[in-house]
Amino acid sequence: MAAAAIATEAGRPTYSAGAYWDTRYMGPAKNFDWFFNYPALKSLLREYLPSGRVLHVGCGNSNIQEGMAADGFTVTNVDISPVVIEQMKHQHADINSLDYMVADCRDMPQLESSRFQSCIDKGTLDAVLCSQSGQIDAVKYLHEIDRLLEPGGKFLLISLGAPSSRLALLQKQLWDHIQVLLLPKPLLYLQSDAVMTGRPLPLNCAANKDEPIQALGPWPASAAVQEVASQELDTRDYFFAYICTKPQLLEQQPEP
Repeated sequence: MAAAAIATEAGRPTYSAGAYWDTRYMGPAKNFDWFFNYPALKSLLREYLPSGRVLHVGCGNSNIQEGMAADGFTVTNVDISPVVIEQMKHQHADINSLDYMVADCRDMPQLESSRFQSCIDKGTLDAVLCSQSGQIDAVKYLHEIDRLLEPGGKFLLISLGAPSSRLALLQKQLWDHIQVLLLPKPLLYLQSDAVMTGRPLPLNCAANKDEPIQALGPWPASAAVQEVASQELDTRDYFFAYICTKPQLLEQQPEP
């Protein structure tokens, strides 16, 4: 891993800094997906995201946007790293339904309000939270997503953060509805954890990053923490998906 990978800001990894990602993506492009590859997520995206224009925040050099384009989505991909955006523009120059632009997720004035039917985040909020001002930056980011989604639009967040921590942040935004899914980690991640901690491998895990997800849930936000506790689930064995819905506009009442 590049030297920048161990740089820190007051003891925190600099995953929120554009310079870190520029360094990481320099050199020959090699696709990498955090958490899962597209085949694993395909059914989840089809079930929870409406067809239409999608905003993919923190796209990196994932293969998810290519898979979504093949499935009929039109995807605007943004990332804080100009290096990776140029790489992906070149790689997908022949796919008309994919756009790429450099953007800081906390403030994206180049994108017009209510432009998107859905938004997907796979690890970007986690990275934002790594800075000293992470909580403040995360709220700014979620406000931007709210601005960019049309009424009734969906925000799909895939995260390391368990409901006990992420829901408190998500509920600061006035989402109409939040559902929670637990996504069994692929064996690769769990084997690394077992080596470091000595924990036994769980029975419920994905064989690899491509295997279609067999998610637990969905549960409404109000019940998710209790469900995890009542089923005695070890949150270290899971990633988490949060499906948030932007409220519909209230119909204007006619004047009496």
